[in-house]
Amino acid sequence: MKDKNREKKRLDQLLLAKKKDEKSNCPRYRPVPEFPSYRVGEDGTVWAFRGDRKEIGRWKLLRGTVNSKRRGYLRVWLQRKGKVKVVLVHRLILEVFRGPCPEGEVGCHNDDNPLNNDLGNLRWDTLRENMKDIVWNGGIKSGCKRGSRLTKNQVS
Repeated sequence: MKDKNREKKRLDQLLLAKKKDEKSNCPRYRPVPEFPSYRVGEDGTVWAFRGDRKEIGRWKLLRGTVNSKRRGYLRVWLQRKGKVKVVLVHRLILEVFRGPCPEGEVGCHNDDNPLNNDLGNLRWDTLRENMKDIVWNGGIKSGCKRGSRLTKNQVS
């Protein structure tokens, strides 16, 4: 039980540290177009308004879940008028801050970390460029299918 509380406290501290922007100590937040009771931050956070609009409510940070079938990307559930939509957080942030996805492009993480959804780490790019980036950052070994590498003698 203590380990779970300690882990939760550590996650809360990490989230609080992540929310601070170096320039203004406060990240920008924008509303999600089709879901008026949700906001996303340029720091990669997603917030939901809980309460009646006529009364005082509060904003709640959505933690989301990691989708193991999609290489560990963070996803959240957004709800409006009884309908639920599951969205990937990195795509949601890109769509809100950078606009809709251009045709033939995908949401890319500059550091290849699917949990780092900071706006500065995200971009729209082609799948080909994203794969080059993954290889360049060491995420996929290039060479033959078995992962062997060329020796100096084979190269020269």
